[in-house]
Amino acid sequence: MIALKNVTSDHARAVGATIGLLHRCAVSDAGVPDRTTWSVAPDRWRDLAMRSQDQSFSAQLDELVPTLSALSAGASTAWSRLRLERRVVSHRDVVPENVLWDGTIPTLIDWESSAWTSPMAELVAAAIDWSGFIEGRSTADIFVAVLDGYRAVLPFVPAEALRALPASIASWLPWLDYSIRRALGEGADPEERALGAAQAESVLRAVERVPFHVQKWQDWIESK
Repeated sequence: MIALKNVTSDHARAVGATIGLLHRCAVSDAGVPDRTTWSVAPDRWRDLAMRSQDQSFSAQLDELVPTLSALSAGASTAWSRLRLERRVVSHRDVVPENVLWDGTIPTLIDWESSAWTSPMAELVAAAIDWSGFIEGRSTADIFVAVLDGYRAVLPFVPAEALRALPASIASWLPWLDYSIRRALGEGADPEERALGAAQAESVLRAVERVPFHVQKWQDWIESK
């Protein structure tokens, strides 16, 4: 694994190329789930906020319910279109924590999230993640390098990526849903609940930043 602050454009291009190679594989029946409509229902967030009033993140969650609901609605609309387009079996969680490196040669680990998905939704989500968004920034050179790496393997059509963007932005929401439920006691162990709360707080901080980054992501996609 490599820390986001140490990611270079070479790493990012290698990640994009790896995703391209996965998408180029002709898998006819992998026996894996279909996640091309996977999103969190918009009204789910109000329910979770009501159940989380005694949690450390309750004020954050209350304030962000409208944003979360809008992101969920946008993802649902995007997935309804994307499921009619090309689908692939892929990793679906190409975040820095799931990549081991030999120099600039990546190896993907932790394949438990693999499933049918939209290729552009996965690619754009990876570009967002690797550009440092979860740490509070979006680095243009890294974001664009992920797309360039992919384009070296498969065609990249900006219009398709823009259609996928709402689904990509919402890729963290199932993890947020799970983390909140974990904090609420679905994992009875106190350490598990504490970990869930910490993860929820981290994702909620990222959600707060989404409105300030969307236009950048659109511009960088259109530049390709």
